[in-house]
Amino acid sequence: MSAIVVDGQVFTEQELIEQALAADPEQTIPDDAVPLATFRGAFAELLPDWYMPAVTGTPRRRGRTMVFAGIITFSLLFINALGLCITYGRLEVPF
Repeated sequence: MSAIVVDGQVFTEQELIEQALAADPEQTIPDDAVPLATFRGAFAELLPDWYMPAVTGTPRRRGRTMVFAGIITFSLLFINALGLCITYGRLEVPF
């Protein structure tokens, strides 16, 4: 069982689970709350790398993907606006 140190306190995985289960779900987050990212890897060993992998890809690639998805969406809406049907992959006139 691994232990982590936060602000000089040592926590085990079991203690963190107990605290999470005992927490009030209706409690609001205080304005001075500190995000976990500020601990710089203190919790890294609790989650495997595949659980939340690092962001990959460049904005240029995402832009091309958005354009491609937009073209497909516009095409389907345009076909439906003309009164045609493309539900099963073939363009048909629904009469």
